[in-house]
Amino acid sequence: MVYRVFHRLGLLCFAVILLFGKLGWNPLFGMCAGSVLLAAAILRRKPSFRLCILGTAFCIAGFSLLLWQLTRLEPARAYQGKTITVWGAVLETERFSSSNLRADLQLLQYHAPNGLAGKRLRLFAYDTLDVEVGDVVQCSIKLDATTDTALYAKGLHLSGTGSILRIQDGGADALLSVRLAHYRTRLSHHITYWLPGDEGQALAGMLLGNSQQIPRQIRSDYARTGISHLLAVSGLHLATLAALFELLVSRLLSRRERAVFILLFTIAFMALTGFSPSVTRAGIMLIILQGACLLGRDPDSLNALGLAVLLLLVQNPYAAFGISLQLSYLATLGILLFSRPFASWTIQRIGADPFTLREQHPLTFQLIESVMLTLSASVLTAPLLCWQFGKISLVSPIVNLMVAPLAAIALPAGLLCGFFGFFPQFALLAQLCGLAGGLAVKGIHQIAAWWALTPHACLAITEAWFLLWWAGALAIGILLWQLHADTAQRRYAALLLTVVLLGSANLREWLFRDSLQIAVSRYGGTVAFAYSTQGAVLGTPSSVPAAEQLCDFLEDSGVVQIDLLVAQTQDALYSDAVRQLAKRMPVTHALALEDCHGFQAELFGWVELSAVGSHPDRISVQIGNLQLEKIFHPQTVQADLLVNHRGELITAPNCHPAIDHRLYRSDRFKIRRTNREGRRSNDAIHDRE
Repeated sequence: MVYRVFHRLGLLCFAVILLFGKLGWNPLFGMCAGSVLLAAAILRRKPSFRLCILGTAFCIAGFSLLLWQLTRLEPARAYQGKTITVWGAVLETERFSSSNLRADLQLLQYHAPNGLAGKRLRLFAYDTLDVEVGDVVQCSIKLDATTDTALYAKGLHLSGTGSILRIQDGGADALLSVRLAHYRTRLSHHITYWLPGDEGQALAGMLLGNSQQIPRQIRSDYARTGISHLLAVSGLHLATLAALFELLVSRLLSRRERAVFILLFTIAFMALTGFSPSVTRAGIMLIILQGACLLGRDPDSLNALGLAVLLLLVQNPYAAFGISLQLSYLATLGILLFSRPFASWTIQRIGADPFTLREQHPLTFQLIESVMLTLSASVLTAPLLCWQFGKISLVSPIVNLMVAPLAAIALPAGLLCGFFGFFPQFALLAQLCGLAGGLAVKGIHQIAAWWALTPHACLAITEAWFLLWWAGALAIGILLWQLHADTAQRRYAALLLTVVLLGSANLREWLFRDSLQIAVSRYGGTVAFAYSTQGAVLGTPSSVPAAEQLCDFLEDSGVVQIDLLVAQTQDALYSDAVRQLAKRMPVTHALALEDCHGFQAELFGWVELSAVGSHPDRISVQIGNLQLEKIFHPQTVQADLLVNHRGELITAPNCHPAIDHRLYRSDRFKIRRTNREGRRSNDAIHDRE
């Protein structure tokens, strides 16, 4: 227990799996490297504990990755590009429009090809029938053995496009996953029935994880204020509910009886949420801690966290690539490592004794602990949030502190409302719980909406160099803290890091001054240009979410208006997506290609646009010595950069822009303005059909 074996082992396994996945290394190499490290540690005159832990982590990570590939990925690769007809039970659905559906299916044993029975896959269907969770459907699917680690993290290693041929109501209730999906659906229905409106949808999303039904404005306010974690069911929800229910039964049950009650509640909540990685991690932690209490042992939170993560990664190593588990693990680790030291440091700085302050001023003590807990959870998650979403909320600590009491009311009230909804005789109780939960959620909405309007509430951080500096500074700070460095060393390190930051910023500003930013949407079919405060868009977003992503890019780039919007058809200019775009970003000029006989335009004083012929189906963009072509129909063109009719960005062999794929669901790159005239010769011809 002194060495916290499971804590170190879980942390190292997490890091090794991420390393192998990012670099594409063979899992056998990990097992061999681990065996060598273990042998070196054992053969030493004095066995090395650190080498043993590192070797064991390599062995576990390599073995779990190899087992997953042999049992899950290899059978799926045999069906790459093949069209099959299968029966599957619907576990989750998400409809993007009246005709576009995304569904997660569990293939049934009968009529399933070899190696696919019982497996889960994601289906993208168009012009499809209405399906509900729990239905058994017959599908014709063209399979794609995906390499998307985000799908692997959810236990899905197959995806495909196709159509739903037949629907059979029920018939899969024997599957535990389907039964749990039924219960989640009914719970959500009970909550939204007794609490209609945005509050009911938000409360159901908080408890059961279906946040797609929540209005986008509410989700945007939550994101800007740093409380989006409330809309994604996670370990925070489980810990809050478990603590509240334990408090309610504290006077009725003994310590051991409370531990048994919390164990049963934890298992039930894990099952109810579909054993999502973040909830499962928190659930295993609680089970270990409560089990230690039952056995009369002193629990160790860091060891419990490490063991929970280790068990998750052994079962599915690709869970390490899931953003929910990464944020959950880092937030919990930050709280366990920093909350008490931060609180003690703060209390000492105000000249008080911790024990005296707790006894004489309990509210002040609780306030300091709450603030430090919020800050501790943000220490390790902030760089990851910036890397994944490109933004950081500056008001997050304040808003989290304000909404914490309301969330503590909303979560149990919503859960009780959904539970009482199963029993008609408890309809009044369900209504009262729904009312209490709705008032709490409404308060959270109002707080988020008010703080979201605050200037600079959310800061856009999209540069990779700054995130690397941030991560390095965080690592150096933790190292100095662990080594108990004196004040002079800490000041010297801070000065050195500041010089590095300023030097990098000035160098970046000099290298990319006067640059044009370009974003090619991967799903919306648009090419967006941002230069100073001006912007231009070629093509129209395919959906309202795509328009929101486009607006986020333009606003974060400093654009205040769209000088030119070019659509393919006149109808596209009046779509809901374009209305949403114009609502957030003024459009000064807009035109449809089908209504013009070609055009020529100059943007930003140095970018030339042209479309030739009657009803043109391509737009040429001359950017200095680079030529970009945006086409709307399959055709052969000559260009340095090509955006085809599917929205894919294709580069010529001699053109290598530094493309960032992380943010806005777009491929982004910059082109620096130069004074040189002339075009680069390029014989690359792209034929994409």
